[in-house]
Amino acid sequence: MLRTDEAIGLTGNSRYEGFIKDLLQELAADLKFKYRILLPPDGKYGAFDNATGRWSGMVGMLQNGVSRQQWAGHQCVGRT
Repeated sequence: MLRTDEAIGLTGNSRYEGFIKDLLQELAADLKFKYRILLPPDGKYGAFDNATGRWSGMVGMLQNGVSRQQWAGHQCVGRT
């Protein structure tokens, strides 16, 4: 979850808080990988567009190769 007022001046993954962010941080430390949290440009989890046959939101980001993994609103783009 994106931090609110205390996020002023924070950058990168520091702008986020919550269980999934804490879990990613611990996994990254234990398994020696780096991650970057991204938010979908439209702010949605994903909706199917019958006209285009494509998904929006996080689901669309997975399909388009922008994101490699997603964790309940947080995405991992692999090794950075």
